[in-house]
Amino acid sequence: MEKRILFIGDSVSFIINAIMDALRRSGFVCDSVTSDVGAISKINNKSSMFFLYADEAAVDNNAVLVFLRDLCIEEDKKLFLMGYPDDLKKVMELVPEKVIGGVFERPINAKEIADRMTMIVDDKKQEITRKHILVVDDSGTMLRTIKSWLEPKYQVSIVNSAANALSFLEMKQPDLILLDYEMPVCSGPQMLQMLRSEIRTESIPVIFLTSKDDQESVQKVLSLKPQGYLLKTMAPDQIIEIIDKFFITEENKL
Repeated sequence: MEKRILFIGDSVSFIINAIMDALRRSGFVCDSVTSDVGAISKINNKSSMFFLYADEAAVDNNAVLVFLRDLCIEEDKKLFLMGYPDDLKKVMELVPEKVIGGVFERPINAKEIADRMTMIVDDKKQEITRKHILVVDDSGTMLRTIKSWLEPKYQVSIVNSAANALSFLEMKQPDLILLDYEMPVCSGPQMLQMLRSEIRTESIPVIFLTSKDDQESVQKVLSLKPQGYLLKTMAPDQIIEIIDKFFITEENKL
């Protein structure tokens, strides 16, 4: 993640200037813009994250808050917030937690903010370099379980249906899909068939993760050429080991 941040506010206060100076010393590129949707739109593409001072004016500016929320969701950017607890609470009622990169309650000094932001951004950069796995399963319990197994080593996204998986793939392409075999409405084999029929998704690796181990079920999907077939009854370390080996093999092909 590039360390370029856009500060948003109608006035640049002493503390904002101090934060920007501290961040520049930590390697950030800092820009500033007024709390106006048009102004933010013009400079948005230059920034990888936003910083909003949640004062009274910002809290009352719903148009800008909604714009920033939607922008962060659509472009996978983060919004950092600073302010007093009551004002921060109001902003966070409108902005979902997933787009918030960090929250700084006043009183706080500029160096502490710069140090914490540097740590957050560096951690995010390390996360981005990790392989990204999309897990598709109609069981919420299984999704959470698989996510907990894989997250120490991989980026993990989870969806609970083939329809939601296809919507996800419109926005992002993972390095691997772990796909449940049996799902309502659209089964795993049906979803894999759809993926293989589209140029944009035909090359995404897919490994089945399922309870079905009968020969008929296995043979049904072999013609679709998945990259593997794992049983949910396998031990977590076995599943992780097989996924690790898959990525090592893929990297050796390059």
